Amino acid sequence: MYALARMGGQAGAFAPDTLIGHWLRQQPVIIKSGKTVITHGGVSPTVADSGLTVSTLNSAMRRYWSGDMPGKGELDAVVGPAGVTQYRGYLMDGEDRYAAATTSQVGDVLAHFGARRIVVGHTLVDGVTALHQDKVWAMDVNSNTARPEALMIRNGEPLVVAAGASRQLDEHKAGRRRPVLSACLPAKTWQC
Repeated sequence: MYALARMGGQAGAFAPDTLIGHWLRQQPVIIKSGKTVITHGGVSPTVADSGLTVSTLNSAMRRYWSGDMPGKGELDAVVGPAGVTQYRGYLMDGEDRYAAATTSQVGDVLAHFGARRIVVGHTLVDGVTALHQDKVWAMDVNSNTARPEALMIRNGEPLVVAAGASRQLDEHKAGRRRPVLSACLPAKTWQC
């Protein structure tokens, strides 16, 4: 948030005419590598049941960013409450937006993509966490109290590794987590 404020705010920093804004709009919203699917929020049973592919979901997100609005079904599948950018159903019930996923539903989602596991962020966890019989790997450890861990996929298998350093987040605002960027050393050292 500090860096964004220094660049004129979030909207300005991520605008389509900025280097980072343009770059972000080219990135996939979901990927499949080997037998692992990776996305921000998760793939809800509704999205999997729609039959949309990784390619279709990424195309819908890119079209959304370019202003070429995809159809309602595709748009909901990427940015709707149960879309791949917002869904948290592997970890919790979404109240009126979606129900908590069962392990059987997770299996159906993985079968749709021909995968063995899905890696998600979007919901804080105390450390990299395997859920639903190791079919879901949650890895949003964006808090000073979380274990400093990362998830590595080695030879097609998940491996939790120590990150070696705490996040050193400024958590003085309740509910808001941000790194203390002003304390960073010069960029060439890549240390904060």
